[in-house]
Amino acid sequence: MANAATRRFDRFSKDYAKLNGLQTAIARELIDATRIRPKRVADLGCGDGAIYRQMPRSTECFVAIDASLSMLALHPSGLEVHKTLIDFNDAKALSSSLAALSPFDLIVSSCALQWAADLDATLKAVAPFGSRIAFAIFTDGALSLLRNLSGAKTPALSIDKAREIVARYFKARFWTKRYRVEFASKREMFAYIRKSGVGGGLARLGVADAKRMIAEYPSASLDYETLFAIGDY
Repeated sequence: MANAATRRFDRFSKDYAKLNGLQTAIARELIDATRIRPKRVADLGCGDGAIYRQMPRSTECFVAIDASLSMLALHPSGLEVHKTLIDFNDAKALSSSLAALSPFDLIVSSCALQWAADLDATLKAVAPFGSRIAFAIFTDGALSLLRNLSGAKTPALSIDKAREIVARYFKARFWTKRYRVEFASKREMFAYIRKSGVGGGLARLGVADAKRMIAEYPSASLDYETLFAIGDY
């Protein structure tokens, strides 16, 4: 059964590409940091293909994994692209799918693993199929001011906790970066939260709460704290 995040991505998939310049910027930085030209790649939570669009064209096998059929439909196709409808919270299904096409030169995930119900279980399922990783994970510091004002909860982990879990399975170097997204107005900002898939519980605010937040929030910008983890080559 699709979870709330998957249903939201399905609902707003047609708006996703035009809304998510943030994901494009993060995907570009993530792939640039790997400094390799992988032949075989698995992308966990591939969305509409932000990572694929940043990959060198030398890629021979690209496994695009997502829990949203609508998002997979937006992902570029090609002879080398294997679109796979799997929720990475299903560790058994994820492991079986990766095993069928492993090994991989690079296992990558950009702006997706914060949705993992159990990040440890997901990475444990992934680890046997490649040691080279490139992850960008939103932390609980993303949208922190907005969450504090609204009381909305986030599934995202703290920097320290996410780093600890990744380090259990992969030797990696880590760094964090904050991204700011500016909007013409606070109403435009809240429309972005509702449609982009990056707001978590904030996307489910009722009309009255949304109006209150528009009045109380001090700016028309959002900050996203992101943990990067790049495999130690």
